[in-house]
Amino acid sequence: MMDAALDVLNDKTIPYLIRVAIFHYFFGYIHPFYDGNGRMARFITSYLLALHLHPAIALQVSILIKKYRKRYYDLFSHTDADINRGDLTPFIIGTLQFIEQATLFTHHTLKHKYQTYQKAKEKLTQTPSLSTKNKTTAAICDILLQAAIFSDIGVSVKEIIETLNISENTVYNHLKKIPEEYLWINKEIRPYRYQLRL
Repeated sequence: MMDAALDVLNDKTIPYLIRVAIFHYFFGYIHPFYDGNGRMARFITSYLLALHLHPAIALQVSILIKKYRKRYYDLFSHTDADINRGDLTPFIIGTLQFIEQATLFTHHTLKHKYQTYQKAKEKLTQTPSLSTKNKTTAAICDILLQAAIFSDIGVSVKEIIETLNISENTVYNHLKKIPEEYLWINKEIRPYRYQLRL
């Protein structure tokens, strides 16, 4: 049964998202493991969506399924009902609605954060103690600003080093140039995380 389900998943004559939805149902219906089938089906679906769409959308689908658990389980119940006679249409439509909702939410969130970033970047260039002519300090400030807006935990020194291709000493020297009132350091996790205070 798993071989047949994988054949459907790999059948390129079927649109990708529909294949993912069908495979998700098949995996849950076949129930190949003693425990954890639902979690595994959601993981596989998230993985496939991350490959084809974007990891942020895949994570949002997972969050939505958890948030609307009853709606998600109802898709299985309606599809399994004798009166439905094995028609997967409701399950496919329901899965596509989760994906659409996740895509729209992700797009809206990123658009809002990007607009916030653009406004904050403009203010950053007008802040005398941060608007420096030194390109490296300006680049680090920009990364710290992005970390403040797009990350929940900030950015590590290693990530700054990898992004700008500069040495650790250079990063620390430029971090010292940023006034304390503008720099937030999360010392609760290792390595420390940095971001600008908005």
